[in-house]
Amino acid sequence: MHATKLSQLLFYLCCLLPLAACITKRSAKIQVKNNTPYDISGVGLAHMYSDVYSGTKTWETIPAGGTSDALTVHYNTGFLTTGRDWWAISWHNANEAIAHDSMSQCYSNPNNFRDFMDFLESVGPNAIAVALEAVGIAQPELEKVAEVAGIAADTLCKLMLNSAKTDGFKQHILREDEGVVTTIQINGDKTINFLSVSGRSDTVWDVRTQDLGL
Repeated sequence: MHATKLSQLLFYLCCLLPLAACITKRSAKIQVKNNTPYDISGVGLAHMYSDVYSGTKTWETIPAGGTSDALTVHYNTGFLTTGRDWWAISWHNANEAIAHDSMSQCYSNPNNFRDFMDFLESVGPNAIAVALEAVGIAQPELEKVAEVAGIAADTLCKLMLNSAKTDGFKQHILREDEGVVTTIQINGDKTINFLSVSGRSDTVWDVRTQDLGL
């Protein structure tokens, strides 16, 4: 019996190993283009390839008409790969002042965002307050807008990734994008375009008031 089970295991391994060899880890470059008439600050981007790879990046400021430097993300291609790429992005209109305990925040708003918004509103303020206090910021209204907005964006991006859920993320799948640039374009008409070799995806953005927890 033992020999039979061992033989079966070896058989399955011989069948599965060639399939595993067909899975290739790839990387792509992601840039954010600010296609609005105003500078944006605290631009936070979160990427998740199913539960395999994830990453975030925060840019201090992207001027009107400008494009950020790149974030490198990873994904798999090959036979039997079932992973999907999920994205979330937020930013602040750099022309708007930050109050002592709140700030306006723009965010990608796919259809599945409402439930996740409830989660962010429940845990986000305390997490942001801790992050601000860690760098000695007690009066956000007196600090650089880009610095405060960046801390808020970075904190929320990490909360989203740590939740390991795709609620609140927009799906845009990478396939033929190894080593080339995908552009996430933020438009003044409240739309966002994901532009890559593999195709195009579109979503919308909205504005909300973010509690800073102070």
